[in-house]
Amino acid sequence: MTPRDYQKDQVNAIVRLISKGHKRICVQLGTGGGKTVEFAYLLSRYLKANPDHVCRILVHRENLLNQAAAKLEKFGAGHVPVHMVLGFVNQLKKGNYLNTNLIIIDEAHRGEMKKVFEHFRDSVILGFTATPIGASKKHPMKADYEQIVVGISTRELIEIHQRDPTQGLVKAHHHCPENLLDKKALKKTAGDYNLKSMSDQLSKTKLVDGVLANYVRIGENLKTVVFNTLIEHSLKVNECFVSHGYESRHLDGSMKQGQIDEIYEWFKETPNAILQSVDMTTTGFDEPSIINVIPNRLTTSLALWLQMIGRGSRPYPGKEYFNIIDQVGNVAQHGYFQHRHDWHSIFHFPDKPGAGVAPMKECPNPKCGCMIYMSCTICEFCGHLFPREVVYSDMVIALQLVPDTLIVPKNSPITMEKTIISIAEKVKTKPLDLYEQRKVMESAIKKLHTQSSQTISPNMAVHLSAKFI
Repeated sequence: MTPRDYQKDQVNAIVRLISKGHKRICVQLGTGGGKTVEFAYLLSRYLKANPDHVCRILVHRENLLNQAAAKLEKFGAGHVPVHMVLGFVNQLKKGNYLNTNLIIIDEAHRGEMKKVFEHFRDSVILGFTATPIGASKKHPMKADYEQIVVGISTRELIEIHQRDPTQGLVKAHHHCPENLLDKKALKKTAGDYNLKSMSDQLSKTKLVDGVLANYVRIGENLKTVVFNTLIEHSLKVNECFVSHGYESRHLDGSMKQGQIDEIYEWFKETPNAILQSVDMTTTGFDEPSIINVIPNRLTTSLALWLQMIGRGSRPYPGKEYFNIIDQVGNVAQHGYFQHRHDWHSIFHFPDKPGAGVAPMKECPNPKCGCMIYMSCTICEFCGHLFPREVVYSDMVIALQLVPDTLIVPKNSPITMEKTIISIAEKVKTKPLDLYEQRKVMESAIKKLHTQSSQTISPNMAVHLSAKFI
């Protein structure tokens, strides 16, 4: 197996940090970027340079253990042991495994992984994750790691797929049907929405039926994974799908491993299978034939959101895109799948608020219906063109309201203030919300400034636009 160029580049960056004496390194690589291949390749290089060193890999689920072992074998590092993290910590308490030189932690953002650090002082620890966000605000990842190495972005992986359909990630179509979830009624626990209060709402008949209706309308008979809240909720959604004749099964962590393996195999082999999941398929679950991802739960966690929707992004023969069907408001909160996140800032300044998500709208083309950014004049998914007479842009209105020939001398009876008031009155007649009215006013005032003999600073333009609107 040969690593990709971007994987080699990231491994080179990790090696440089180790050579400089850094022993705690967080490695960010998005879902589908090939974290397992990357750390298997890194291990093969490390062991060639340090053949006497002891290396170990830690995972939190059995399927991740098997994946890691298979990749290590292909890179000639099959002798490196892979441990379940809880069992490994128990052995450390007994004084075992303390002679380890290099530890690689998969899904390093998980809370149970921090228990490892207290047992090692001089060993190199590499924590791989798609989302370098701590499990709690009280314990961010920078509390355990000194440096972060950020990998290739989701947008770049999508561009790779467009050049080579066997590589990278497929693009997402974002569908946001009517949100019937009463967000104000949801309680919060440890910063995220309480699963019980959310389950109570989402188990209502109209919301359960809505999941089925949106599946039928947007992606019927395509392989689908649904992320539900609690077991009772998932069973109810599953019953709704089965009663309407669809191939749907429920999966949760209370099942025996043999049953879990059988359901995974069924899902893989059944073309139109629908998997109702409760916290089982967010990590370490690689089924590239998935087309529909339905996050049937609301979350404040960017990490959980990206883990869920990333399940549909793997390339597969004939697969040009995957659907995100979000009827609870996650897209509005977290943005596009391919949104570029500043992982350096998120890691080093975990309490720093994000830049926010740009407002979005639905493409009116009945054959599309994807969510796109409000500023788009062309739908990037179907090519639908928004007519200028319907979408009022700031610049178009500013040009209409301020004639190109207008000059306002300082001593003219046509004062600047009267001109601005006139513009404000005209703006209010347009079908715009308050925020866009202010942006239009700001644009018009700045244009007025360039054509007049009076000085208006950009800050004053913002002040005036707010004042007159």
